[in-house]
Amino acid sequence: MAKKRSSNQQLEQASRGELISRLDEFVVNSLDNDFGLDFQVTVTEQGEDGHQEVRSINFYIQLKASEEFEGDRATFDLATDDLELYVETSQPVVL
Repeated sequence: MAKKRSSNQQLEQASRGELISRLDEFVVNSLDNDFGLDFQVTVTEQGEDGHQEVRSINFYIQLKASEEFEGDRATFDLATDDLELYVETSQPVVL
């Protein structure tokens, strides 16, 4: 019997790729040990010499993906523990 890959796994992979592509002007690091935060992003600015200058501004991203939307909205349940983590984190968290 062949191992099966779910549509959720495919959607997650596609959404991660889309996020990284859309934020290509920043440094995007995937967090391997996912405890409610999927990426840490470091802001960059275009330098005069054409290179990106890395700044000390960071934020986190918790990525959610869905094939079902309510109009132009997506809704997700978040655990209280995750919300408490986001509030206590010193860096902004983007959902």
